[in-house]
Amino acid sequence: MAKANRLTDSQVRAFKPHPRKDRWVNDGNGLYIRVRPNGTKTWVLRRKVRGHAKKKTLGLYDDMSLRDARIEAGVIRKEDKEQIERPQTLDDSPATFGELLDQYYNEHVEAAYTQPRKIRMYIDNRVPDDIKDMVIVDLDEYGTRQFRVAIRKWLRHYATSRAPTAANKLLAIFKQTTKYGTAIGYLTVDPLRELTKKLVGGTEKRGDRTLTNDEIKKLWYAESRYLPLFKFLLLTGQRIGEAQLANWTDIEDERWLIPAENSKNKKDHWVPITDPINEVLSTLSRNRTKIFATRSSRGVQAWLKRWCEHEGIEPRFTPHDLRRTFVTELNELHVEPYVVERCVNHSMSGVMAIYNQAEYAEGRIAAAKLWSDHVLSIVEESDETSMS
Repeated sequence: MAKANRLTDSQVRAFKPHPRKDRWVNDGNGLYIRVRPNGTKTWVLRRKVRGHAKKKTLGLYDDMSLRDARIEAGVIRKEDKEQIERPQTLDDSPATFGELLDQYYNEHVEAAYTQPRKIRMYIDNRVPDDIKDMVIVDLDEYGTRQFRVAIRKWLRHYATSRAPTAANKLLAIFKQTTKYGTAIGYLTVDPLRELTKKLVGGTEKRGDRTLTNDEIKKLWYAESRYLPLFKFLLLTGQRIGEAQLANWTDIEDERWLIPAENSKNKKDHWVPITDPINEVLSTLSRNRTKIFATRSSRGVQAWLKRWCEHEGIEPRFTPHDLRRTFVTELNELHVEPYVVERCVNHSMSGVMAIYNQAEYAEGRIAAAKLWSDHVLSIVEESDETSMS
């Protein structure tokens, strides 16, 4: 019966794309031809290995015939079977790096991280099956060296083709995972302990991007469903993740309360609600729990990137640069640095961290009003005045 539904080369050649979404056609046994809206046809193998769904791109139809795709799929299915039949350790420890990643996420990340879905996204969407399928059971000295070389080679390629920052983020996740595996006895030696950012994505430059007055004004009047969020971030100086986790019940007595579980440093924080912030909030629906409807920062970042390109803004800025602008400009407005640090919930260092527990409530409220007034003076300034 399975053979009766299998494809022919003439059928594959004749497949037409859908105008808006990928078209998937099953050849049987998990082999699919995926037709992109632009007409590109790609062979993809879908299967499950030890309960985990896996997807592997085999190649383009122009480069790989139907017969070759079936042969390649058969080879991979044979490798999957060998992996399943490989003897497991007595304590049922992970056999592959992908299984160790999943266990590290389930046991540690999900319980300890404020926004674990970001780590989940990196693991699911950015780590290919070739890396996840690497065997980690009984790594000897040679196997450990092979594992480290393979991980570095892939991360170096990722850093070159995508971004050094993303490669370094993946390296951090990988190192935390192998450190975890070593600590609980799955690995005898941590194979990634000596691998550093310098050897993978390179040293990242500390961000120093702030918005000019003209950029603030352009963004303030942009047309976007994300505009209330951008205004809120600019006026409060807080992190986008904290804003997207905010509930309407967190607004109380002219303050936005950020609970410890939502803040980066795991400390309770509050932000004064000024009149301009109230105006932004008044445009949003209260018929939902969250203040902002969008839950993921990816769509926000993608829109902002496109908008900056359209407006010819170079270098482009990110939502976090709104926070940096808030801090920089408050210092330029002669607000005391320790007040600014409290405004953005930065942890103080050294002796200050031990002895200075002051809230500086009056100073923070005054700083928030000063900044809100300053932003309004920028966005309400006439074009003639701004050019003079």
